[in-house]
Amino acid sequence: MPSSRRLKLVAVAAVTVFLILIYYNSGRDAVKRETYMQTMQKAAQDRENVGVGSRLREAADAAKKAADMKAGPKPDSPRAVEAVMKGRLEQGLLEKEGSQGDNGGEYSAVDDLAGILRRSPIIIFSKTYCPHSQAAKNLFLRAYNIVPAPYVVELDDHPHGAELQDLLAKRTGRRTVPNVMISGKSIGGNDDVQQLEKDGRLGDTIHSMGGKRIMRVLKLKE
Repeated sequence: MPSSRRLKLVAVAAVTVFLILIYYNSGRDAVKRETYMQTMQKAAQDRENVGVGSRLREAADAAKKAADMKAGPKPDSPRAVEAVMKGRLEQGLLEKEGSQGDNGGEYSAVDDLAGILRRSPIIIFSKTYCPHSQAAKNLFLRAYNIVPAPYVVELDDHPHGAELQDLLAKRTGRRTVPNVMISGKSIGGNDDVQQLEKDGRLGDTIHSMGGKRIMRVLKLKE
């Protein structure tokens, strides 16, 4: 039978081991708790940083939008204006009306005019040798940047120019050239459009009569 002294030693050893285990487990739990708290703090800080970054981006976007609205639309570069002018001149002054030639069937001035009017909101019926026609073309094609560009029909180059001119006289009450039409309605000849320009009403007239088909009317600097 073990002596009382040995039993005491065993009891002391057991208590010591028990206390060591408790201390070890409590220390490990403390480490876990500290690690968990650090993880939660880092996650909260990350969320805060994301929120701040998002607010900063929103503020920057709002400031940029406000600056753009205050500054207005950016003007076209000289090269862009030159390219548009070249395209307008090629289309308005050099391109021949696709429906001007005979297509093997019977010619219809009504159908021809309908096709011409679909080319652009602004049509200028002209003759190559007419100085008044040239003045009107210069006003619409060189003094203004209009999109889509005005379309020019040279009646003296058109194989059925006389028939078209007769139809225009019936439709618009105007036989002479130039005959400027916007959305199928005549606004007159060179004297009329020059007067609109002098009164500062040409751009507004183009916008109001052209409606949604007119995308741009910009007066170019001389």
